[in-house]
Order: sequence, then C-alpha cells, then structure tokens
Amino acid sequence: MLKIGGIIKAGLENKNMTQKQLGSLLNVNQRTISSYCNDISYPDLDTLTRLCTILEIDICEVLHLHQTNNMQFVVQDDKEMRILNAFRQLPEHKRKDFCDSMILLASIVKQ
Repeated sequence: MLKIGGIIKAGLENKNMTQKQLGSLLNVNQRTISSYCNDISYPDLDTLTRLCTILEIDICEVLHLHQTNNMQFVVQDDKEMRILNAFRQLPEHKRKDFCDSMILLASIVKQ
C-alpha cells in the first residue's frame, strides 16, 4: 500500500498548519487526518486531491505516477474528461460501440 503519511506531515509543516486546521478545510475530524499521517487509513481520491491542493503538493508525486510512467492513466485535460464522462454515462452494452467509434474517428482525423 502506498505510504503517504510522511508526505502529508511534511505538507502540514511547510504550510505551518495543524491536523485540526486541515481537517476543518476537508470537513473531516482531526482523528481522520491523524490516521492519514500515520498511514493507518487513506483518503479517497477526491479527498486526496483536495488535500494536495490545500497543502500545495503535486498529486502525481504523491501517487508516484512520474516514477512509474503511469501518466497515461491520468486524465490530462477537460477534452479527455468530456469523452470519459460521455463513455461513463452509456449503458454497459453500448460502451464497446462507443470505443470502436472513437477509434475509427481518431484514425480518420489523424489523416
């Protein structure tokens, strides 16, 4: 499991912020922040994103995405997000057709 407690502790120290203050900004209690800092529990992705924004920490560094060359798995911009959202709104049985159509369209646009 990914250990992020030390990163959170360092971020708190750099921002001169307490666990209680961070918890208040994230709408969680100080105990929850303490469990994150001690790698007892882990924030969900939404909370981690907000936490990184507050502490001015690069989420890609926290998740080690640069080191593992996994950046291709991260949505890069709003255009990709729109396509992903359109895909996710489809019923399961329509998703393959959507993917096939997008691949065909991409090959046409490339030319």
